[in-house]
Amino acid sequence: MGRKCQGGSSKSNLWCDLLYLWWELVGDRTMKIAPFDYGRTNRHWVGDVAITELPRLSDTVELTSTTVHVELTFSRDEQQRTRLHGNAQVQALIPCHLCTKRVAAPISSAIDAFISLDDESGRALAHEADVILISNYEVAVSELIEDDLLLSVPVRLEEGSHRCSFKRRITTKGAEPGEQETHRPMANIRDLLREHES
Repeated sequence: MGRKCQGGSSKSNLWCDLLYLWWELVGDRTMKIAPFDYGRTNRHWVGDVAITELPRLSDTVELTSTTVHVELTFSRDEQQRTRLHGNAQVQALIPCHLCTKRVAAPISSAIDAFISLDDESGRALAHEADVILISNYEVAVSELIEDDLLLSVPVRLEEGSHRCSFKRRITTKGAEPGEQETHRPMANIRDLLREHES
């Protein structure tokens, strides 16, 4: 709900302010849109979705921001099929796969999918692109982005994203300058265990 009651008497504006305050306190805060209507008019949706609306993502990874930033574009192709392009991004703590240290990193998903209301039409579209099945004409934005965000959670951190205490490059004994170094991630397991015990 937006504050659309502008102008008019001060009394009517007071009622508008009270109504808006009531909605802010007890109203349905879920961000909902109608994808097929948006596609028919080539509309965009840009906003922030509360992480409380993405329980599966919150259970999977530790999020450090309270909202997910979302940018969506809806359109129809020549066959009048509704398609969604967009992206969603949120900050999280991702554990290093070597030292298990949690490192701040973004989870970013690029979304490209058809929108479908039933399994049959969804299967027919699946050979062309991903398909997002929705149960109603109006859906929460979180339903359109959560699966893609879950699939975008990094399995491992990018090289050089942090100073890993476990990752040590050991120069091969007797190697000449310029020779390739070997990476032996298990060589310092004893040192790592001592660090955790201390």
